[in-house]
Amino acid sequence: MSVTTAVALAIVGALTAAAWPALLAHRRRRAAALGGMGATFSLRELRALDRQLQAAAANELARLERELAAYVTGMRVGYVLAITDSVDGVALELSDGQRLSLSGVAQRTRRLISTRATVDLLRPALLERDGVSYRLLLRGHRGDEVELHARRMVLALPAS
Repeated sequence: MSVTTAVALAIVGALTAAAWPALLAHRRRRAAALGGMGATFSLRELRALDRQLQAAAANELARLERELAAYVTGMRVGYVLAITDSVDGVALELSDGQRLSLSGVAQRTRRLISTRATVDLLRPALLERDGVSYRLLLRGHRGDEVELHARRMVLALPAS
């Protein structure tokens, strides 16, 4: 072996020895961050799995929104029996046993719903996605309409 080769191997060995603790520390941090998944899956596989889970969550949200819109525009939707006020929203108890909870509703809109519901039988008539919020149209028997916007909607099914 030549002197040049010996010097080159000595330099590579010294650099490897210096970098080895940092490499091991990086691997330990990555394994701790990934939990038990780091030993089972590669980072590429975890990213692909994350993309699939994000797509599945988006599809499920779209399906739930379609079902809620179909319920609201359907014939079996009930009229508002009671209105329960909460800190940031309102819950509408419907005559068919459903409960429609809306969060992020303005205080003025909550008062308007309460006033109109005592005068006319309001019934959900239209639901649309409006950017990051939902637009719900309540229509009375006399044709009066109340439009409200909510950040989040939950339809609770009656206990059977």
